[in-house]
Amino acid sequence: MIEAVRHVAGAGAFPNLHALAVHFPVALLLVALLLDLGCLLVRGKVWLDRSATTLYVIGTAAAAAAFVTGRLAAKGATGLPADAGAVLADHGDLGLLTLIAYGLVTGLRAIVSWLGREDWRIKVGFFRLLALLASASALVLLMLTVDRGAELVYQHGVGQTQVTRPDNPPPSEQP
Repeated sequence: MIEAVRHVAGAGAFPNLHALAVHFPVALLLVALLLDLGCLLVRGKVWLDRSATTLYVIGTAAAAAAFVTGRLAAKGATGLPADAGAVLADHGDLGLLTLIAYGLVTGLRAIVSWLGREDWRIKVGFFRLLALLASASALVLLMLTVDRGAELVYQHGVGQTQVTRPDNPPPSEQP
């Protein structure tokens, strides 16, 4: 047991923090949008509005962490084939656009929550609909970014060790 913990927490256990950071914004920002949609359906639950805003703030901060760790990981990705380099550049550009988009969405959601802070019932207004549309658009950018990242990992083997690469299957066990 102690060896397992030492292996997970030891030096070099997480050589690429980007792989750890990317999953949080995807989950948090998707759930934030779902809570936002829930605000339209259940208009008497103010906690849905506050929870959505909180998840947008935390998810955008996590997206910033994913972007920064991704830039650091990209600096270490040397000797890539030209097609993988192009996908890496696309992934980085989409990551920046996604971060900017969610920064705007989070700002809009903060305005919506601030304007509705005294109301016991959620009102559907211009800013709420604009924030919802912006969040859905930002989610499309997020999914495109995720797709490029998955392409880097699963088609080009970026960030994988020699043991886990698709072109190097694990050795079959002999009986």
